[in-house]
Amino acid sequence: MMEHMKIVCLGDSITRSFGVKPSCGWLNLVNSQLDCTIINYAIAGDTTNGMLIKFHTQVLKDHPDVLFIMGGGNDLRAGAPATALQTNIVSLVYNARANGIFPIIGLTVPEDHKNLSPEFRKIPVPENIEIEREQYRNWLIEYCKALNVPTIDFYHIFDGKDLKDVYIDGLHPTTESQKLIADEFLRRFKEILN
Repeated sequence: MMEHMKIVCLGDSITRSFGVKPSCGWLNLVNSQLDCTIINYAIAGDTTNGMLIKFHTQVLKDHPDVLFIMGGGNDLRAGAPATALQTNIVSLVYNARANGIFPIIGLTVPEDHKNLSPEFRKIPVPENIEIEREQYRNWLIEYCKALNVPTIDFYHIFDGKDLKDVYIDGLHPTTESQKLIADEFLRRFKEILN
C-alpha cells in the first residue's frame, strides 16, 4: 500500500514544523524516505475546527489514500471545551472513512511551559491547560482504540532529554528534534501499513 500513495496532513504548527527551514521539517524528512506524495495543509495556529473546514474544502479534492490528523493544542490554549475538539476529531475520522480515506491520528509532543519564549508567555491560557491536555490525550487514545484508528504517538520521543534543548521556544521543536519526529512517524507508519 505504501508505493505511490498520497498522504494529506492536517494539523497546527507542530505538523507545519514552525520555526525551522521547510527542508528540515519532519514531514519533508519523511517524504524523502517514502515513495509517496505528502500534502501538508497544516497551519501554525490552526484549530480542529479549521482542520474540519479544510477537510471539506481541500482534502476531498486531493483524493488521498491516508489522512494524518494532529492537533487540538491551539483549541485548548484558546479555552475551547474538550467536547468541541472531540466532536471535530470524530467528524474528521468519520468523514475520512466515509470517503475511502484511511485516517491516522497523531498524538502530539508535550509543551515545555517552564521555558516558553516571552512571545508565548504573553498569550493568556487557561489555568488548567496541562490537565485538559492530558484528558484530551487520554480521550484520543481511548477513542482510537475503540474505533480501531491507528495512532502515531510522539509524546515520549523526547523522554530523557532536557526540554529546553528540544524546543525553539517551549512549543516548537528544533531542527534536531524534527529528525526524532520523522523517525517515529516512519517507524510507526510502516508498522501500521504492514
